[in-house]
Amino acid sequence: MKGFWSRIIFRATLAAFGSLAASLLIVSVLVPQMGGTVEGVGLLMAVICPIAIAGPASGVQFYQLERLKQARAALTRSHLELDSLHRDLVAAHAAAIEASLRDPMTEAYNRIGFMQRMSERASTEGSVLFIDADHFKSINDRFGHRTGDQALQTIAKALRKGLRPEDFLGRIGGEEFVIFLDGVTSPAEIDRMATVFLKSVSSTPLLTESGAIVELSISIGTASFSALCDADVLLKEADLRMYEAKRDGRNRAVIGRDISIPMPPDFSLAAPSVPC
Repeated sequence: MKGFWSRIIFRATLAAFGSLAASLLIVSVLVPQMGGTVEGVGLLMAVICPIAIAGPASGVQFYQLERLKQARAALTRSHLELDSLHRDLVAAHAAAIEASLRDPMTEAYNRIGFMQRMSERASTEGSVLFIDADHFKSINDRFGHRTGDQALQTIAKALRKGLRPEDFLGRIGGEEFVIFLDGVTSPAEIDRMATVFLKSVSSTPLLTESGAIVELSISIGTASFSALCDADVLLKEADLRMYEAKRDGRNRAVIGRDISIPMPPDFSLAAPSVPC
């Protein structure tokens, strides 16, 4: 604040002395030309008037200019702060939305998040792998729910290893996972990638806190589409093939049909009764 007033006083003083110099110059030039002399009251008025008028007037003007500069600077700072707060708010909102679409235990997409990603996909063809952890109830019963949770986290981590950048993982049930393979419809390629996931999980045993080793495996059913499809029908088909994998011995994949192609009349949609 001291600097603020110092600047105003200094500038007002300069203005006053400038006005004084101009006044004396004018008087010393004009008065003799008019036949008069510069002395007495005239000289005194030529000195006092510029100082009395120019000094305060300049001080008020400079004060207003300084205040205006400060107001503009404060307004600029406020705009910058608001812009920063807006960016933080947008980022926090995006993070909150993303968190609402994730399973907190495995960080995979939850059902809503997975279906939303499915609806946003750029490709008009792809495949879904419906995955179920084998013997999961037995793991919970033998080692407890904490170990069961760790098993799910381990499976999710192992599945991520086989994902491409355009693929994504979801957990849509207790021990049920789904993977979307973007643009993959070839049965041979689906089988190859499913085998990668099977091996990744089976080669990642879980070590419990008590030192016990829990062997993990999964069963996979798949379905694909080569045209616009109903996501629920796609998941249903993959789910049915997953049950076939369970029935056939677990730790394996059953490749399902392309749901874009009409079903044969004798194609069964009944799910086999197979324990997890």
